[in-house]
Amino acid sequence: MVQRVTQVNRTQNSHIQGTVTRTYNNCLFDEHVRIHKGIKPFKCAFCPHRNVSKKNLKRHEKIHRPDNPLKCANCDHIARNKRSFDCHAKKCPPDKVDASHTCSWCDKQFEDENALVSHKSHLRTCNMPLKDSSKRCAYTTCSYRAMNQHEEQEHGKPKRTYKARVSRYMFKCSLCEWSSNRKTKILLHLVHHPNQLLDENFIDLSVLRKHGIME
Repeated sequence: MVQRVTQVNRTQNSHIQGTVTRTYNNCLFDEHVRIHKGIKPFKCAFCPHRNVSKKNLKRHEKIHRPDNPLKCANCDHIARNKRSFDCHAKKCPPDKVDASHTCSWCDKQFEDENALVSHKSHLRTCNMPLKDSSKRCAYTTCSYRAMNQHEEQEHGKPKRTYKARVSRYMFKCSLCEWSSNRKTKILLHLVHHPNQLLDENFIDLSVLRKHGIME
């Protein structure tokens, strides 16, 4: 292995001051030196871009290819690698979607048939009895929200109410005013500040009593 720059000759190589570079390949070392010197001898044949490495220049010139596999078909974005391209493709759906992948109930369009099938699995039919009739309502929709609104407005179904979340027990230390509702943290805190009043229905103090920490 060739060591081209050492701690001894730093002053002789001021453009790479404080750097120790080791390489088996003289070509790679020359490229590294060009980075510090700002020398970019390789110019793109399509734009003013220049590069220190011929290999990196060829990678750059791919963006000018009309058949570049990393160029998005829906916008001007060009990815650096396949993984980046796949991530971008998920966030950039095509503007024009095949009409055959359109939901017949809500007119929503999808990229492929699998997404359409998954969407249609949420289809719901009201089936509630109609007023002054023996028939049942045939209203069908893909949206839970639309179905709830229909049942409330057309059939007088009471609006759904959700139970309020019951607040958990909150312990507050009488010595330092520290507070928490996490059982593990409370037990650890009681090791330092024991013998306090707290709700034993919420937390089991037997482990502290076993070791003589709590009375």
